[in-house]
Amino acid sequence: MIRNLSFTLVVLILTTSVFGQHYSDKPASHGMLLMGSEIIYASHLPMFHSPHDYQIILILKFNIEGNRKYLEDREKHPDELVYTIEPEVFVLPEMVNHTKKFKASIYRATKFQIPNSRFLIPNS
Repeated sequence: MIRNLSFTLVVLILTTSVFGQHYSDKPASHGMLLMGSEIIYASHLPMFHSPHDYQIILILKFNIEGNRKYLEDREKHPDELVYTIEPEVFVLPEMVNHTKKFKASIYRATKFQIPNSRFLIPNS
């Protein structure tokens, strides 16, 4: 079942000073670790190379369907500690300075390290 789900960035906490400068990064998909249930946080999974060399924490607001599926899955799998999102491609500093809705796939476990992680909600 494919659903079109979107997320809204509500609050951004930044730990780098380049966000006010020109965006030289190319668009990329930025994997993020999900945490929480009443308030849902996403932590960007940084790397030591561009365009992934940013440490940020976001507060996400899922659409109704995405929120329902995410919370139901967390309740059904209380021992599962890791959920991740794989957002659509964007320039991270540009998204931070000009917040907007974006699409993302949600995974139980980390898609980036476990090939057979449980795909909860598709991006498209």
